[in-house]
Amino acid sequence: MQNSIFDPAFQADPIPAFIHTVMAQEAVLAASVSGGKDSDAMLRYLVKLHQAQGWRGNLLALFCDLGRIEWAGVTAHLKRLCAEVSVPLVKLFPKRSMIDEWQHRYETILSKQEDKPFWSSSAARYCTDREKTQTSNKFLRGSAATEKPFWSSSASRFCTKHEKTQTADKRLRQHNFVVCAIGIRAEESSGRARKPRYQVRDDIASVWYKTPKTCKSAEEKEAWAEQAFQKWLDSGRKGRFALTWHPIHHWSLEAVWRYNGTSSEDVARRQALYRAGKIEQAIAGFPCHWAYVSGNSRLSCAMCVLASQGDIFNGAKHNPWTWAELSLMEIVGGWGFQQGRWLASLSQEVLKRSFQQHDHLHQRLIQLGLLQPCHPTFAKQLLQSVSSDCLALWTQYAFLATAQVIADYWVAVTAEDA
Repeated sequence: MQNSIFDPAFQADPIPAFIHTVMAQEAVLAASVSGGKDSDAMLRYLVKLHQAQGWRGNLLALFCDLGRIEWAGVTAHLKRLCAEVSVPLVKLFPKRSMIDEWQHRYETILSKQEDKPFWSSSAARYCTDREKTQTSNKFLRGSAATEKPFWSSSASRFCTKHEKTQTADKRLRQHNFVVCAIGIRAEESSGRARKPRYQVRDDIASVWYKTPKTCKSAEEKEAWAEQAFQKWLDSGRKGRFALTWHPIHHWSLEAVWRYNGTSSEDVARRQALYRAGKIEQAIAGFPCHWAYVSGNSRLSCAMCVLASQGDIFNGAKHNPWTWAELSLMEIVGGWGFQQGRWLASLSQEVLKRSFQQHDHLHQRLIQLGLLQPCHPTFAKQLLQSVSSDCLALWTQYAFLATAQVIADYWVAVTAEDA
């Protein structure tokens, strides 16, 4: 914890006076964490701020575990971080894991299109680039394909809504006065840049305080939050008042790394060591999740529909079982994981990385305390929660056979298109 909360680098946009007013009334502060660098920095910052300002409401960290699509070691990292800053970690589980949610969506869409010809569906209209249109049509013929995509996307982020927001809201409803802090930054995208610094959390706030539909801009939503809060106080605190707050909205990437106790230069140095096979030197002492050292620019799901090409490649190589399961879903469902990019096309990249490399990495992570060894009860829990088809992929021989089938299928399809 090398950075002061009063460091000028973090005061270009100081904490809004309204947030100080709210927190002075003893609101519960729930920090939404994922294991990524932004939420790590936000939690470290909030702990110092909470102490410095003397806020008396409880502070806790919420983590929504998305199941087998998470990067290995996320839970271990968050437990270590929360122990470091003395904040309780509340681990939450959605109704379905992320992969199971996609599978459920696939089955739901398929059940509603019985007796419809797949080749006359909206698939051709959805596919805009030549490669995806031709490849998609190849997969569609003779397969149990859906007429529309079942994956989430930038335009349909039900993964965030169903898996994270709704799950967190269920826990937040235990409090009548709560602020949920989320570590998004304006620098990440134009959409996030337009987000308000704070707003009423409409899904759980009582009806009297929900944001009117006429409030469109960030400024209007912030103004309404202030008005609604006063209304709540004037009512004698009737009902539930809840806010969403973005504490590091104005921070730069370098500010995030600095607050975590590292820098872009240090990350680049560690990534070079990792590529050279010096895993212990690369990872030891790194304050954030090891996925950044392995080459990722962001830490979200191991395979994320919004990930960059580099992160998709890195995720596939380091999470081969997840890659294989999702690639099979592509082939059966007829839709690429990302528009214009199929995970199945990465089969050769995945097969280049041997099981010996994976085993060596996992052993090093366990020795460094970044990954928990499997508990004897894990197999029992796995059998209860994962289908037998998925379990088969977790054996080395079955995985290699499956990956080779995916590779051969992709080669055949692209060769015919050419």
